[in-house]
Amino acid sequence: MRKHINKSRTYQKISEDQKQKLLKLVCFFGFKIKDAAKQLNIKYAAAKTYMIFHRNNVMMSKHSINSEQECQIAPLSLKKCKLTIISKIGGDVVKSLQFEYPMIKQE
Repeated sequence: MRKHINKSRTYQKISEDQKQKLLKLVCFFGFKIKDAAKQLNIKYAAAKTYMIFHRNNVMMSKHSINSEQECQIAPLSLKKCKLTIISKIGGDVVKSLQFEYPMIKQE
């Protein structure tokens, strides 16, 4: 009778510092998870698991849309038009720009 040999992977705990560096490399610098894990000397499986956790829990909790329609088209009116563009990476606001169009003159 054969003995069942349990071959399982050993898990690696990622420190908070390494997690922050991993997020920075993947989210801000555009590294692939595999390349970032190799650079930080952590296992790919552990890095991928953390990135999936971060996307599903942290980023989705920061995801918010103020209206049901993401983009809207409206005809020009005689009123001033204000527009705010907000750029987010990983749910965190990176930049916010406001535009104001002047009133349209009717001829």
